[in-house]
Amino acid sequence: MPHLLESSKVEEIRNDIIDQSGDILSAFVAHLIPLCKRTVGQRVSLLQHQSKSSTSKEWSTDCLPPHPNDLDFLTFGILINPENAYNSIERGPLADSPEAQDFKDFWGNKSEMRRFKDGSICETVFWEVNTFADKRKIITQSLEFILSNILNIPIESISITTSHLDSILELPNLEFENKETVYGTGEEAIHSINYSLDNLAKKLRNLEELPLSVTSIRGIDSVFRGTEVRNYNFEILNKV
Repeated sequence: MPHLLESSKVEEIRNDIIDQSGDILSAFVAHLIPLCKRTVGQRVSLLQHQSKSSTSKEWSTDCLPPHPNDLDFLTFGILINPENAYNSIERGPLADSPEAQDFKDFWGNKSEMRRFKDGSICETVFWEVNTFADKRKIITQSLEFILSNILNIPIESISITTSHLDSILELPNLEFENKETVYGTGEEAIHSINYSLDNLAKKLRNLEELPLSVTSIRGIDSVFRGTEVRNYNFEILNKV
Protein backbone atom coordinates (compact mmCIF):
# COMPACT_ATOMS: atom_id res chain seq x y z
CA MET A 1 0.00 0.00 0.00
CA PRO A 2 2.76 2.62 0.60
CA HIS A 3 3.77 2.53 -3.09
CA LEU A 4 0.12 2.63 -4.10
CA LEU A 5 -0.35 5.91 -2.22
CA GLU A 6 2.60 7.40 -4.08
CA SER A 7 1.20 6.43 -7.48
CA SER A 8 0.22 9.19 -9.88
CA LYS A 9 -3.05 7.30 -10.37
CA VAL A 10 -4.20 8.42 -6.90
CA GLU A 11 -4.38 12.02 -8.11
CA GLU A 12 -6.41 10.97 -11.15
CA ILE A 13 -9.08 9.25 -9.04
CA ARG A 14 -9.30 11.90 -6.33
CA ASN A 15 -13.05 12.40 -6.93
CA ASP A 16 -13.64 8.67 -6.51
CA ILE A 17 -11.66 8.72 -3.27
CA ILE A 18 -13.91 11.49 -1.96
CA ASP A 19 -16.98 9.45 -2.94
CA GLN A 20 -15.55 6.52 -0.94
CA SER A 21 -15.08 8.70 2.16
CA GLY A 22 -11.32 8.71 1.76
CA ASP A 23 -11.02 4.98 1.10
CA ILE A 24 -8.14 5.02 -1.38
CA LEU A 25 -8.11 1.24 -1.56
CA SER A 26 -11.65 0.83 -2.89
CA ALA A 27 -11.30 3.70 -5.35
CA PHE A 28 -7.92 2.46 -6.58
CA VAL A 29 -9.03 -1.16 -7.03
CA ALA A 30 -11.99 -0.01 -9.15
CA HIS A 31 -9.45 1.43 -11.61
CA LEU A 32 -6.81 -1.25 -11.17
CA ILE A 33 -9.03 -4.22 -12.13
CA PRO A 34 -9.88 -2.92 -15.65
CA LEU A 35 -6.21 -2.04 -16.19
CA CYS A 36 -5.06 -5.56 -15.27
CA LYS A 37 -7.82 -7.15 -17.34
CA ARG A 38 -6.76 -5.16 -20.38
CA THR A 39 -3.17 -6.25 -19.78
CA VAL A 40 -3.81 -9.99 -19.61
CA GLY A 41 -6.66 -9.99 -22.15
CA GLN A 42 -7.81 -13.47 -23.13
CA ARG A 43 -4.92 -15.10 -21.28
CA VAL A 44 -7.01 -15.02 -18.11
CA SER A 45 -10.65 -16.05 -17.71
CA LEU A 46 -11.16 -14.36 -14.35
CA LEU A 47 -9.30 -11.72 -12.36
CA GLN A 48 -10.71 -10.77 -8.98
CA HIS A 49 -9.59 -8.71 -6.01
CA GLN A 50 -9.62 -10.51 -2.66
CA SER A 51 -11.28 -8.15 -0.25
CA LYS A 52 -9.82 -8.13 3.25
CA SER A 53 -11.84 -5.78 5.40
CA SER A 54 -9.73 -3.93 7.93
CA THR A 55 -12.78 -3.55 10.15
CA SER A 56 -12.59 -7.28 10.99
CA LYS A 57 -9.48 -6.59 13.10
CA GLU A 58 -9.67 -6.02 16.82
CA TRP A 59 -8.80 -2.62 18.22
CA SER A 60 -8.81 -0.89 21.56
CA THR A 61 -11.95 1.03 22.51
CA ASP A 62 -9.92 4.15 23.19
CA CYS A 63 -8.54 4.16 19.62
CA LEU A 64 -10.03 4.77 16.21
CA PRO A 65 -10.94 1.62 14.23
CA PRO A 66 -8.51 0.48 11.50
CA HIS A 67 -8.85 2.25 8.17
CA PRO A 68 -8.91 0.36 4.83
CA ASN A 69 -5.83 2.32 3.74
CA ASP A 70 -3.84 0.67 6.56
CA LEU A 71 -3.58 -2.63 4.63
CA ASP A 72 -0.02 -3.54 3.71
CA PHE A 73 -0.81 -5.22 0.38
CA LEU A 74 -3.52 -6.04 -2.15
CA THR A 75 -4.29 -9.61 -3.17
CA PHE A 76 -5.73 -10.69 -6.52
CA GLY A 77 -6.70 -14.10 -7.83
CA ILE A 78 -6.53 -15.12 -11.49
CA LEU A 79 -8.04 -18.01 -13.40
CA ILE A 80 -5.76 -18.82 -16.35
CA ASN A 81 -7.22 -19.61 -19.76
CA PRO A 82 -4.89 -22.40 -21.03
CA GLU A 83 -5.93 -21.86 -24.67
CA ASN A 84 -4.45 -18.35 -24.81
CA ALA A 85 -2.30 -17.92 -21.70
CA TYR A 86 0.97 -19.05 -23.27
CA ASN A 87 0.91 -17.30 -26.64
CA SER A 88 4.16 -15.40 -27.07
CA ILE A 89 2.55 -12.82 -29.36
CA GLU A 90 -0.23 -10.45 -28.33
CA ARG A 91 -1.85 -9.41 -31.60
CA GLY A 92 -3.24 -5.90 -31.48
CA PRO A 93 -5.15 -3.72 -33.97
CA LEU A 94 -4.17 -3.10 -37.58
CA ALA A 95 -1.26 -0.67 -37.80
CA ASP A 96 -3.28 1.87 -39.80
CA SER A 97 -6.42 1.68 -37.67
CA PRO A 98 -7.55 4.38 -35.20
CA GLU A 99 -7.08 1.94 -32.31
CA ALA A 100 -3.39 1.40 -33.11
CA GLN A 101 -2.21 4.57 -31.36
CA ASP A 102 -4.10 3.69 -28.19
CA PHE A 103 -2.47 0.24 -28.23
CA LYS A 104 0.98 1.80 -28.64
CA ASP A 105 0.35 4.32 -25.87
CA PHE A 106 -0.70 1.52 -23.53
CA TRP A 107 2.23 -0.85 -24.20
CA GLY A 108 4.88 1.79 -24.82
CA ASN A 109 8.19 0.41 -26.10
CA LYS A 110 6.85 -3.17 -25.96
CA SER A 111 4.60 -2.47 -28.95
CA GLU A 112 5.94 -3.14 -32.44
CA MET A 113 4.54 -3.65 -35.94
CA ARG A 114 4.56 -7.17 -37.35
CA ARG A 115 3.38 -8.69 -40.60
CA PHE A 116 1.40 -11.92 -40.21
CA LYS A 117 0.95 -14.84 -42.59
CA ASP A 118 -2.44 -13.54 -43.72
CA GLY A 119 -0.74 -10.38 -44.97
CA SER A 120 -2.07 -8.07 -42.26
CA ILE A 121 0.26 -5.66 -40.46
CA CYS A 122 -0.65 -5.21 -36.80
CA GLU A 123 0.65 -3.64 -33.67
CA THR A 124 1.84 -6.50 -31.46
CA VAL A 125 3.54 -7.27 -28.18
CA PHE A 126 6.13 -10.04 -28.32
CA TRP A 127 7.45 -11.96 -25.31
CA GLU A 128 10.76 -13.83 -25.70
CA VAL A 129 10.26 -17.48 -24.75
CA ASN A 130 12.58 -20.50 -25.00
CA THR A 131 10.95 -22.98 -22.62
CA PHE A 132 7.54 -23.95 -21.27
CA ALA A 133 8.55 -22.19 -18.05
CA ASP A 134 9.11 -18.97 -20.01
CA LYS A 135 5.57 -19.21 -21.36
CA ARG A 136 4.16 -19.40 -17.85
CA LYS A 137 5.96 -16.16 -17.02
CA ILE A 138 4.24 -14.16 -19.77
CA ILE A 139 1.31 -13.19 -17.54
CA THR A 140 3.72 -12.22 -14.77
CA GLN A 141 5.90 -10.16 -17.09
CA SER A 142 2.97 -8.36 -18.71
CA LEU A 143 1.44 -7.37 -15.36
CA GLU A 144 4.80 -6.24 -13.98
CA PHE A 145 5.44 -4.19 -17.12
CA ILE A 146 2.12 -2.36 -17.03
CA LEU A 147 1.95 -1.84 -13.26
CA SER A 148 5.48 -0.46 -13.15
CA ASN A 149 5.18 1.72 -16.27
CA ILE A 150 1.67 3.09 -15.86
CA LEU A 151 1.26 3.11 -12.07
CA ASN A 152 4.94 3.52 -11.15
CA ILE A 153 4.71 0.55 -8.78
CA PRO A 154 8.22 -0.96 -8.28
CA ILE A 155 8.54 -4.51 -9.61
CA GLU A 156 9.94 -5.67 -6.27
CA SER A 157 6.61 -4.69 -4.70
CA ILE A 158 4.72 -7.09 -7.00
CA SER A 159 4.59 -10.80 -6.16
CA ILE A 160 2.91 -13.25 -8.55
CA THR A 161 2.90 -16.90 -7.49
CA THR A 162 1.90 -18.61 -10.75
CA SER A 163 5.43 -19.85 -11.47
CA HIS A 164 7.21 -19.88 -8.10
CA LEU A 165 7.79 -23.66 -8.25
CA ASP A 166 9.65 -23.43 -11.56
CA SER A 167 12.82 -22.17 -9.87
CA ILE A 168 12.99 -25.42 -7.88
CA LEU A 169 12.96 -27.54 -11.05
CA GLU A 170 15.30 -25.41 -13.16
CA LEU A 171 18.91 -26.57 -13.57
CA PRO A 172 20.75 -23.50 -14.93
CA ASN A 173 24.21 -25.11 -14.66
CA LEU A 174 23.32 -28.30 -16.53
CA GLU A 175 25.34 -28.63 -19.76
CA PHE A 176 24.78 -30.79 -22.86
CA GLU A 177 26.91 -31.70 -25.85
CA ASN A 178 24.55 -29.73 -28.03
CA LYS A 179 24.97 -26.14 -26.85
CA GLU A 180 21.58 -25.18 -28.27
CA THR A 181 19.79 -27.61 -25.95
CA VAL A 182 17.57 -25.82 -23.44
CA TYR A 183 16.64 -27.75 -20.30
CA GLY A 184 14.26 -25.31 -18.57
CA THR A 185 12.26 -27.21 -15.96
CA GLY A 186 12.63 -30.57 -17.71
CA GLU A 187 9.36 -30.30 -19.65
CA GLU A 188 11.22 -30.00 -22.93
CA ALA A 189 13.04 -33.22 -22.02
CA ILE A 190 9.78 -35.05 -21.37
CA HIS A 191 8.35 -33.81 -24.67
CA SER A 192 11.52 -34.87 -26.52
CA ILE A 193 11.56 -38.35 -24.99
CA ASN A 194 7.90 -38.96 -25.74
CA TYR A 195 8.47 -37.80 -29.31
CA SER A 196 11.30 -40.35 -29.60
CA LEU A 197 9.05 -43.08 -28.22
CA ASP A 198 6.40 -42.26 -30.81
CA ASN A 199 9.00 -42.55 -33.59
CA LEU A 200 10.27 -45.86 -32.20
CA ALA A 201 6.73 -47.21 -31.91
CA LYS A 202 6.03 -46.24 -35.51
CA LYS A 203 9.13 -48.13 -36.74
CA LEU A 204 8.21 -51.23 -34.73
CA ARG A 205 4.64 -51.25 -36.05
CA ASN A 206 5.97 -51.10 -39.60
CA LEU A 207 8.25 -54.15 -39.22
CA GLU A 208 7.05 -56.92 -41.54
CA GLU A 209 9.61 -59.58 -40.56
CA LEU A 210 8.10 -60.28 -37.16
CA PRO A 211 5.85 -63.35 -36.74
CA LEU A 212 3.31 -61.19 -34.93
CA SER A 213 2.50 -57.59 -35.70
CA VAL A 214 3.16 -54.86 -33.11
CA THR A 215 -0.01 -52.88 -32.52
CA SER A 216 0.92 -50.71 -29.57
CA ILE A 217 3.93 -49.49 -27.58
CA ARG A 218 3.61 -48.02 -24.09
CA GLY A 219 6.38 -46.51 -21.97
CA ILE A 220 6.36 -47.61 -18.33
CA ASP A 221 8.92 -45.17 -16.95
CA SER A 222 7.73 -42.12 -14.99
CA VAL A 223 9.02 -39.83 -17.71
CA PHE A 224 6.31 -41.13 -20.07
CA ARG A 225 3.69 -40.13 -17.52
CA GLY A 226 5.13 -36.63 -17.21
CA THR A 227 6.02 -37.20 -13.56
CA GLU A 228 9.81 -37.49 -13.76
CA VAL A 229 11.34 -34.57 -11.85
CA ARG A 230 14.83 -34.72 -13.38
CA ASN A 231 15.62 -35.72 -16.97
CA TYR A 232 19.38 -35.66 -17.56
CA ASN A 233 19.69 -38.13 -20.44
CA PHE A 234 17.08 -36.96 -22.91
CA GLU A 235 19.70 -36.05 -25.51
CA ILE A 236 20.75 -39.71 -25.68
CA LEU A 237 17.18 -41.00 -25.75
CA ASN A 238 16.29 -38.55 -28.46
CA LYS A 239 18.77 -40.31 -30.80
CA VAL A 240 16.79 -43.55 -30.72
